[in-house]
Amino acid sequence: MSKLKLFIFIIILLFVVFFSASVKAQDFNFTKTFGSSWAYVDKPNQYDSSQSAMIDDDGRWLVWNCGGGDINNGVGGDTIFFDAFDANGQHIPGLENILALRHSGLDSHQDGLHACAPSVIKHSYPSIEGGHEMYKLYYECAPKLYDNISGWGPRGGFNSICHAVSDDGIIWRKYNKDIWNTQFTYGNQYTAPTPVIEINQKIKDNCQLTFDGFKYYAYFYDGTPKAGCSDFSANYGPGHPSAVVINNEIWLFYYDSQGDASQIGLFLAKSWDGFNFGTPVKTNYPSPLNVKYLSMPIGNHQGVFIGTFPNKKYNYFAYSYDGINWVYSHDADSSKYRIGIARNELCTVSPEILANKYGIFYSPIVNIFSAEGYYGHEDSDNWNLKDSLGNYLCYDQREDPPWEGGIGRGSTQAMYFIQGEFTWFDDIYTLPYFYGTITGSDCVMANGQSSCSTNISWLTQNVTSGYVQKRGIGVFSSSLNGTQAAIVNSIGDCFDLYQAGAKGDTLLDSVCVKGVTSADTTPPAAPSGVNIN
Repeated sequence: MSKLKLFIFIIILLFVVFFSASVKAQDFNFTKTFGSSWAYVDKPNQYDSSQSAMIDDDGRWLVWNCGGGDINNGVGGDTIFFDAFDANGQHIPGLENILALRHSGLDSHQDGLHACAPSVIKHSYPSIEGGHEMYKLYYECAPKLYDNISGWGPRGGFNSICHAVSDDGIIWRKYNKDIWNTQFTYGNQYTAPTPVIEINQKIKDNCQLTFDGFKYYAYFYDGTPKAGCSDFSANYGPGHPSAVVINNEIWLFYYDSQGDASQIGLFLAKSWDGFNFGTPVKTNYPSPLNVKYLSMPIGNHQGVFIGTFPNKKYNYFAYSYDGINWVYSHDADSSKYRIGIARNELCTVSPEILANKYGIFYSPIVNIFSAEGYYGHEDSDNWNLKDSLGNYLCYDQREDPPWEGGIGRGSTQAMYFIQGEFTWFDDIYTLPYFYGTITGSDCVMANGQSSCSTNISWLTQNVTSGYVQKRGIGVFSSSLNGTQAAIVNSIGDCFDLYQAGAKGDTLLDSVCVKGVTSADTTPPAAPSGVNIN
């Protein structure tokens, strides 16, 4: 099930026709400063991907991920696991690889075969359980399906998004609409869940999806796939949820195939209580994103949504100021908006920015959990990626072991760690880059300091008259070539390079630098007991 999901995800990324951004905006870059050589989450012979990461109130790093493996090795595939780390990145004893929520295995349940792709936030609502704050989980769920004619099955597919709550992030109570409407409470971990984002009616019609009270049936197989139901890119359903809390309202981003391959895309639905969602809005982004919110003044904006995603070998990001209109690379092989990977010899599976309990972060310096590994023939088309010499970039025979019938299950895929920084400058679409460049580096402040000194440098070409301005202060230097120390406060300073002209000055380039503490720039140590290879 997870492999089909990943396969469709990559196909969408590689073949979709991208929209163009035509408005002026602050454009973003990412600089990777650290990548761990060790895995933070790595269950032997199982995959670890589709993670959700949070810094809780007590400073712990909490991570939920989709994991599992072949049905014969105990747990089975597509199950949600939990790990907790202290603020130094060390596993907390007793909170490692805990099975948090698994697919039920029951024919009558919406998550009978598949419980994966978790997204966890914390949220409270006044009329729910005294208004106390709870962990809220959104996850991709799918039932066990049987063929309408032959009875063949079960197989996976036809996803929805289910919901559960927890007081500790480990023991979950599933949302069931009938239980809520009669008892005004959630069920337990064994309850049959009611999806909060349901499968599109067109998908049900395409595949004649039905439920007889005991099993789910679809008209998809009696030796050959059926027309109308064989297009998995159209009939995948909603999945890959990603939740952020904005002003105590839950913004749920998710991918939906809509039963029509021409209508696939990222959607946004909002809810105050966590299970009643308003009418979803389709964004301009064509695929799933793991969305967080950077709360920091940027130009005229109070913050920006950052969405991360895997593409071929590397992690990338997209950004949006309203959650609807996204800016992203138009070239699947571009280095633009690239985050990279932790281990250069591996390939990406899924990235997730470590943010607070609401999915918000406040500094451009970020920590990212990056699921990476190799691919087999059924993991995705990534298995066939090659370099210029014809060597495989992502394939490894361990993903197609003979004891699994030569079919990969992502057993080399584990969770690594990336640290880096987002930077931005204004009005990308009006910048004549060849005229000038300006760079700067953050500076480290000692305890008790409120500012520090650093160097910004600029190099200009074909500029006859110009200046460097410290934003909000005025002309910083009228020299067209040079390097100068700058005093940077803890909030940060931005510097702009201008070309002076008779009809007005033209902004050529910008850089923002920030004072940071040593803790912001220190990579975490490897978890105790982990081999660094």
